[in-house]
Amino acid sequence: MHSYLSEFHEEAFRKGIRDEGFDEGFLNATIKFIHKSKSHGCSLENTITQIIEYFELSEEEATTLVNENWK
Repeated sequence: MHSYLSEFHEEAFRKGIRDEGFDEGFLNATIKFIHKSKSHGCSLENTITQIIEYFELSEEEATTLVNENWK
């Protein structure tokens, strides 16, 4: 019984690491997209619209990400 629980926790841990890696990669991609949009002269509003469409985020999530990273 003990080994079964250990295996289960290890599997959950590995899944958590994989999910965390995906989330980090997703965030990095959106930030790069924001910086590229700004450097190419896109407006803040247009960038938010593109983030919503391309990354399938809500307007609130996209607005927050763009406002935090519009440097």
